[in-house]
Amino acid sequence: MLKGTLGIIFASLAAISWGTIGLIQGFVQSSIDATWIVVFRLLFASIFFIVCSVGTHEYKEFSHRSHGAIIPLILLAALCIAINNICFIYGVRMTGIAMGSASTIGSTPIWAGLLSWIVFKRSPSLRWWRGTVLACVGVVVMIVSQASSWHISTVGLISCLIAGLCYSCFTIISGELVKTLSPLSCTTLIFSLALLIALPISLGLSGIPKTVQTLDWLVFLYLGLIPTGVAFLLYTKALQFITANTAVAMTLLDPVTSFCLALVVAKEPLVYTSGIGLIFILIGLRLVTSSDRALVQ
Repeated sequence: MLKGTLGIIFASLAAISWGTIGLIQGFVQSSIDATWIVVFRLLFASIFFIVCSVGTHEYKEFSHRSHGAIIPLILLAALCIAINNICFIYGVRMTGIAMGSASTIGSTPIWAGLLSWIVFKRSPSLRWWRGTVLACVGVVVMIVSQASSWHISTVGLISCLIAGLCYSCFTIISGELVKTLSPLSCTTLIFSLALLIALPISLGLSGIPKTVQTLDWLVFLYLGLIPTGVAFLLYTKALQFITANTAVAMTLLDPVTSFCLALVVAKEPLVYTSGIGLIFILIGLRLVTSSDRALVQ
C-alpha cells in the first residue's frame, strides 16, 4: 500500500508538471514551427537523462541486461512518444486548443483500459472505469467550457485520438520495461531514440528554424528538464508501484494544473461550468486511486 501511494504521488507530480507546459510555451518569441519545440524538448530531456545515467553509472545496465525481447519494446515506446507529440500538435492546430486537449487527454485513460483488456486479457475494475469515465467527462467539460472558441475537425480529432492512443501504448510498454530496466535507463533509451525519430520528421515538415531567440532557448531548456526530463522520470518510476491504467488516469491532473494556472497567473475569468468539470475530475480520480485493483501489491 505504501508503494502504491508513492506511485500515485510520483504520477501526480509528473502530471502537475505537464500542466505548466502550455503557460511556459507561450513565452516562445520566435515564429518557430511547433514540431521544433518538440525536438528541442526531446533534445534537452535526452541530455538530462544521459548525464544522469553517466553520473549514476546506470548506462552500464542495458549492456548487462540486454535481451532481444526488450529492444523492439524500446523502439516501439520511442516511436509512440514521437508520434504522440507530433499528432497532438497537428490535432490542436486543426481543432483548436480546447477540443484538441480535451479529446487527447480525455481519450488517453480510456485507451489504456481497452489496451489492458486486449493485450493482457484483464479489464480494470468497475470502480476504475466509473472513476475514469467521470474524470474524462470532467476534463471535456472543464476545457471546452473555459475555451473562448473551438470547432470540430474530423482529421484533427482523429489525430488527437491517435496521440492519446500512442501515449497509452507508451505507458503500458514502459510498465513492462521497468520490470527489466531501471526507470532512468528506460527513459534514457526511449527519449534518445524518440529524438532521432522526431528530428527528420521536423526537418521534412518545416525545415531548419532560421532564428531562435535567447528567451526561447530558456523555454526549451525548462520544457526539456522539468516537464519532460524530471516528470517522465517520476512517471516511469511510478510504473514500478502502480498499474499503467492508474498512472494514465492520474495524468488528468495535467489539465487541472493548466486550469488553475490560467485563473491565477493569466487572470482568465472563471466559468462556473468548468468548476463543475473540475469537481468531476477530482471525484473520478478519487475513485481510481481507491480502486482495489489499481495499486500494485
